[in-house]
Amino acid sequence: MRHFYSNQVNLVEIVNTISPTIISLNELGTVVPAKTIEQLLFSCNVYVKEGTNYHGGVVLGTDKKLKCQPISIDEPNIVAVRVIIEDQLFIVASIYSPPTEALPLATMTTLLNESRNLILARDFNAKQLNWKCTQVNTKGRILST
Repeated sequence: MRHFYSNQVNLVEIVNTISPTIISLNELGTVVPAKTIEQLLFSCNVYVKEGTNYHGGVVLGTDKKLKCQPISIDEPNIVAVRVIIEDQLFIVASIYSPPTEALPLATMTTLLNESRNLILARDFNAKQLNWKCTQVNTKGRILST
């Protein structure tokens, strides 16, 4: 979900109806105080990272029943946690890559090297014809190879 304030009613409805185990918010649309997000997602552990532009920022909410440990990433627009499920390590990350910035390939590689069970919830702003986009950009070419 992107653009926090214009979609928070939908977010509350989804949380109340589906009770998701993991929630990823990319491209918040504005700076949103962590306290505001924590109040809305009170049933979750909430991890927030500010963005590099006014659209940026990411949030990862995980059900409090999950065994999670935040991963320290010294980079904006990326937040990640380690999750243990049935004795297996998973890495779950929420990533936003603004249109004018390069993909965070080094960070994604580091996360993948930590666990092959990697789940990326992302908005890469990547475009590729194979993904039913009407155009192709550099990010789309990189990710499609």
